[in-house]
Amino acid sequence: MFSQEIIDAIVQAAKAEGWPASALLAVVECETSGKPFEQDGHTPSLLFERHKFYSELQKHQPSKLKSAIMAGLAIPKWSRNTQYKDQGTSTGRLNVIAKARKIDEACMALLDRAEKEGYF
Repeated sequence: MFSQEIIDAIVQAAKAEGWPASALLAVVECETSGKPFEQDGHTPSLLFERHKFYSELQKHQPSKLKSAIMAGLAIPKWSRNTQYKDQGTSTGRLNVIAKARKIDEACMALLDRAEKEGYF
């Protein structure tokens, strides 16, 4: 279960967005298996979505899409075989996020903004 500090932050974020706090708490609990941060203690626990990185780069930074594909970070549609292959550990997830940031910091800025605004 989450610490009171984490619960309070999730409740505050839900209120700010007009969402039921219980719904956001349930989503965070389910999506993070009860561990809201990676091992570095500040990066939100998440799975990097290669198909979303592909679509965001295609829309906003098409010149960077080839680099992302070559690095194995972008795929045109969700695939069970490749989507989360290297994200089985916190270290793996942090490495994927670091590689994506090198390709396009702006596409990763949403994660940073969410952290700064207290959503995580």
